[in-house]
Formats: sequence, structure tokens, C-alpha cells
Amino acid sequence: MLNKLLLLSGSVLLLCACSSSSHKSFRYMSDEELFVYNEDKAPMEQVICQERRHTSSRIRKKICLTVREIVNNKADTYQKLGVINSSVPAGAVSRGR
Repeated sequence: MLNKLLLLSGSVLLLCACSSSSHKSFRYMSDEELFVYNEDKAPMEQVICQERRHTSSRIRKKICLTVREIVNNKADTYQKLGVINSSVPAGAVSRGR
């Protein structure tokens, strides 16, 4: 009986430890908390939060991404749209011939 009680209490403790997180979600951090978090991070690893509104909704949603994720997302989008043309050197103007 004592073994079952110890096993049960150990299982409950393990579940409670797994469900609680010491890391607070960036979405719920204040600007000051984000500033403190970003202080010791490399520039590409710093977190930036923005409020965005989807075209189909009036509700704003706070989105938090690292600078690296933002840059990668933009590069992927430009590449999918065909905006980046690797055959034209940087600074050159394409005449569309």
C-alpha cells in the first residue's frame, strides 16, 4: 500500500513539474521584460514582438519571432514571389528584355 502511495505521489509530482514552465511565453512579456531578455542575446537571436491583424479578422494578434526568423521568412516570401532575381547583379537595373 505504501509503495502504491509513493508511486502515485511521484507520478503527480512528475506531471506537475512537466506542466509548469519557468520560461514565460514572449507573447505575454512586457516591453521591459523583452528588453532584459534581449540584452545578452546576439542581434540575430533577439526577439521582436509585433501586433498583426489578419485581413479576415479585426482581432490583433501578438506575434513574437527572432530576428533570424523574420529575415528567413522575408527571404522565403521574396523567393516565392520571384522578387529576387539572382541573374542580375546587386545594384543593376533589369530592363526586362
